[in-house]
Formats: sequence, C-alpha cells, structure tokens
Amino acid sequence: MALMMDGEEVYRARLAECLAAAEATTLPQVKERHLTAAASWQTLLDTVMERKANVAALQRSRMRHQAEDTALSETEYEIPDTAVDAIEDGTPVMKAFRQSTGRSQHDVAVEAGITEDRLAEIEQGSTAHADELARISNALGVPADLLVDE
Repeated sequence: MALMMDGEEVYRARLAECLAAAEATTLPQVKERHLTAAASWQTLLDTVMERKANVAALQRSRMRHQAEDTALSETEYEIPDTAVDAIEDGTPVMKAFRQSTGRSQHDVAVEAGITEDRLAEIEQGSTAHADELARISNALGVPADLLVDE
C-alpha cells in the first residue's frame, strides 16, 4: 500500500533533495540548477503553508461565530443608505449590501468559506443554501433575512 503525502510533505522532500544534490556536486552549473529548483520548491512550500494558515484562520473564525451564536435581527440593523439606493437602482440585494460595506467578492467569499464564483452566482440570483446564507450574513454583518431578494 502506497503512502500518500500532502503537498507540504512533497514540497519539503523535494526541497531537501535539491539542497542535498546541490551540496553533493562540485560542478558550479549543476549546483546552480539544483539551487534554482530548490528555490521553486521553497516558493511552492511557502504557498502551501500560507494556504494552511488561511484555512486555520477561517476555521477559527467559524468556531468563533458559532460560539457567539448571535443572530442579527432585522429590527436591530440599520440598512445603509448606499445599499438602499443601489437596490432601488436595480442592484441585486446581496451585492448591494456587500458593496455598501466596501468589501470585495474575494474577501467576503474567503470569510464565508465559499468560492468567489459561488458568491457571484448567489449575488446574481442563484439560491444560496441555508449554511451559505448564514456564513455570508456573518461575513457581511447583515441579517440573513435582508440578504434574500423577495
């Protein structure tokens, strides 16, 4: 049975191999090629580590939101004038609220744990699943019932 390694393990192993090969050779051109390859593996490793850190931060954020378990109420929320104006001008409700916060689709999608494409679909009228709607609501700080077109 083959042992599966995740991206971090693979990149660390390849980086170590390149560094060892660079150390073992006496030919400057070969050493340079191994060091160049090692730099590439290091870049990939850094990217994986950054993504893992982002996932961990997102999970902590989700846990914090779940622990708080605070549902925003429509009666406690003041709708920004910019959102009202945009909605009156025909902008989809969720998009109007997101734009009124000054946040990008990317930022809201990352915080809500969905793809940017999925957020764009929802903003243009695709039906959001209840869990997606709750996460977007938390990310925007807007009651979920206000984010749904009637």
